Amino acid sequence: MLTRLGRWLKPDLLVNSLPEVPLEALREKGIKALIVDLDNTVTCWNSPQVGEAAREWFARAKAKGFALCLSSNNGLRRGAPVAASLGLPLVCHAGKPRRRSFRQAMALLGSRPAETAVIGDQIFTDILGGKRLGLYTVLVRPLSPREFVTTRLVRRLERLVVRLGRDMQRALETRMQHLDHLVKRLQHPGARIAQHRMQLDHLASRLLQAAAKGLEGRRWRLLHLAGRLAAARFDPARHRQTLSHLAGRLVRAAAARMARERETLARLTAHLVHLNPRAVLERGYSIVQNKEGKIITDSRQITVGEALKLTFAVGGAESRVLATRPPTPPETD
Repeated sequence: MLTRLGRWLKPDLLVNSLPEVPLEALREKGIKALIVDLDNTVTCWNSPQVGEAAREWFARAKAKGFALCLSSNNGLRRGAPVAASLGLPLVCHAGKPRRRSFRQAMALLGSRPAETAVIGDQIFTDILGGKRLGLYTVLVRPLSPREFVTTRLVRRLERLVVRLGRDMQRALETRMQHLDHLVKRLQHPGARIAQHRMQLDHLASRLLQAAAKGLEGRRWRLLHLAGRLAAARFDPARHRQTLSHLAGRLVRAAAARMARERETLARLTAHLVHLNPRAVLERGYSIVQNKEGKIITDSRQITVGEALKLTFAVGGAESRVLATRPPTPPETD
């Protein structure tokens, strides 16, 4: 019961105002006739003035071939001036949501329920009445907040119904999305088996590739180790040849080292010969020492009458100082 009532109270289309009702979209749905509510849909409540935008919309609807009719729960005195100004038929004292007034309007328009749409601002009159006959329903927002007291009370109930419908629609959409997700996850057992078979084939291929790659790496490792082992294996002939070569290099190196050492020794010997004091004495020089044995190098180190010891290249002598001479200053250029 609640589900059926929810379908009856839910409009097929919701727009802000009458001029925003999409005529082309209605034509695509096969709609040929339009039943339009009067108060707060075409005009403000209890007002005979039709807005310019509404007049233009009615003119476009006529130009597109729509059959139009006004419907109002008010009497003829309220609706006749507006209907006359728009050149449209009027169903007054409609008693919406009763179905009689909608059948009367369709009789005037010559349309069937599948070809007819009802446009109004109230859910419990326009929308509910249209849904009871299977008409396409369009809900517009009221033009004015001024209404009958009973209508204002019904508006509160309408807002509650709209909010409830919106929440139900949101919950239904959430459930539908969840259901779609579950449907996508649900697979035929054969498809699931085929998918698992493909995964197993892929894993087997990867396993074979990994095994082949591992075996190839180990083969090259074994070849490398075999080469290192062959190089490290003891070979008497090769080691004998190596030892002979090293022995020859050692003999040659020792001979060269001995020759260098002999040359160095001869050079040092010649140098020492030149530095030997006796070699100097052999060239006619002598060594003069005082009685303590200190070598005299300066005339200022001796005094007249002091005894001195002379050493020659061959033999020596003792002497006494008779006189001393001061050192001769060096000649300058």
